[in-house]
Amino acid sequence: MDLGNGLGHLTYSTLVHPGDTWSDMWESLTTYVPKVQQRVCPNAPFGVSLRLSNASAATLVNDEGPADAFRLPDVVGVAIKPNLAVGTKCARSWKILTNIGADPDYPDVSPRDAKALREWETMRKAAE
Repeated sequence: MDLGNGLGHLTYSTLVHPGDTWSDMWESLTTYVPKVQQRVCPNAPFGVSLRLSNASAATLVNDEGPADAFRLPDVVGVAIKPNLAVGTKCARSWKILTNIGADPDYPDVSPRDAKALREWETMRKAAE
């Protein structure tokens, strides 16, 4: 979240809810990070500082991934498990987001796209 006036960005550090294993870290990322973002800046980007233990890093480097993941035989060490995105499709950017319609003037787009549309509209009116 941009604090404005050149003060920088507010971020969340995983050191707040540390985990020694990747399983612990993943639980922390999927449990606490969304809750903190929802309270601090639900409609804005939110940086996360990720602290990984040696055990977590080893799991990420050495894990073969889920058994049912998609793999290419010539790309070693990569396993892809697609999931459906949660949210609504933005009419402008086509991103699937959970905050579509947060701006009542632009109910079918994200706040970021609403801002861009508002700026475009202001420029268009100024050019008339």
